Amino acid sequence: MLKLSSAVKIVSLVSVFAATSVFAIEQCTLASPKAAVNFCYQMNAWDIAAIQGNKMQYGPLYGCKQEAERGSIGHALCDEGGVTTKRVLASPEEALANCYSMGYWDIAAIQGNKKQFGPGYGCKQEVYTGGIGHALVKY
Repeated sequence: MLKLSSAVKIVSLVSVFAATSVFAIEQCTLASPKAAVNFCYQMNAWDIAAIQGNKMQYGPLYGCKQEAERGSIGHALCDEGGVTTKRVLASPEEALANCYSMGYWDIAAIQGNKKQFGPGYGCKQEVYTGGIGHALVKY
């Protein structure tokens, strides 16, 4: 049987571990529509991801279609030196906390049908309507 002091130490250790396993946030350049459709079969079957412009890339079981943004998204297809990768979008809270690491006038896609504006715009968040070239993603 654990003593109360041992149980407190275990809980504290778990809390410290959980706090250190937080993802870092970085900005990525969204993949072009052409690169995104070429990447489609590397996506999960039902994925939907932000891409450049005002469209989203749908995964293979959606027929790899690209359509105008109409709902909540959780991923982005990023162009990393000519290589397309799928990344998880930052949450609104993570994006706001990282606003001052963005370019002054940048606008980036984030989770949940939103976009994060850089410091030049007062770090505001608005509904994502596409037409942007960047995303805040986790790594």
